[in-house]
Amino acid sequence: MSTSFSPQIGERLAGRYELMSPLRSDGAVRSFLALDHHAGLDVALMLLDPARAHPNAWAAFARIVAAATAGKIAGLVLPQGVIGAPPVPPFCLAEPQTFRGFDQLRDQGPMPWRRA
Repeated sequence: MSTSFSPQIGERLAGRYELMSPLRSDGAVRSFLALDHHAGLDVALMLLDPARAHPNAWAAFARIVAAATAGKIAGLVLPQGVIGAPPVPPFCLAEPQTFRGFDQLRDQGPMPWRRA
């Protein structure tokens, strides 16, 4: 993340998403559990570093998400709310359980081959 982009807990984005707690920070993406004040639900908000989310890169990301969505691949959980032009700051949504599920699987250790 660039030093000029450091979202803080309690900050509100897009007039509706209040950052509640960090979920993950990998490379150019920071994920937060956020409260959607319009829907009254907890969501996972993935914030992309604006320095890395150039319009052409965002448009390519949107095309990939749209193609994967059209493919209806079973078990593939895709970001939601990805539009053609990047919002300011660049963000999209995911199911909060997706992030917690991977952490829980990691904590449980290797999966027996018969369950995989």
